[in-house]
Amino acid sequence: MNEIYSIALKKAIRLPDGIVDLSLKKATMFPRDTQTSLQRDIHQKKGKTELELFGGTIIDLGEKFGISTPTTQKIYRELKEGLFPQFS
Repeated sequence: MNEIYSIALKKAIRLPDGIVDLSLKKATMFPRDTQTSLQRDIHQKKGKTELELFGGTIIDLGEKFGISTPTTQKIYRELKEGLFPQFS
C-alpha cells in the first residue's frame, strides 16, 4: 500500500492523511477467511484475473515515476509463476 501511496503522490492524487494505516485497519475487520476477487479467481483457476490490472499497473507506474515497487513485484512474480508457469 505504501508503494501505491507513493505513486498517487507523484500523480498528484490527494489521499486522506493516514490512508495506508486506515486501510490496513479496515482490512483487519473482515472475517479471516474473506477473499479478494483476485484470490477467488486464482482459487477457481480462472484464466483471466485482475493480476495485470493491479500488479502490472503498479509496477509500470512505479517504473514511470522512478518509484521502487519491490513488494508488488515479488507478489506479482509469485502469483504469475503459480497461475501461468508457461509465461515465467
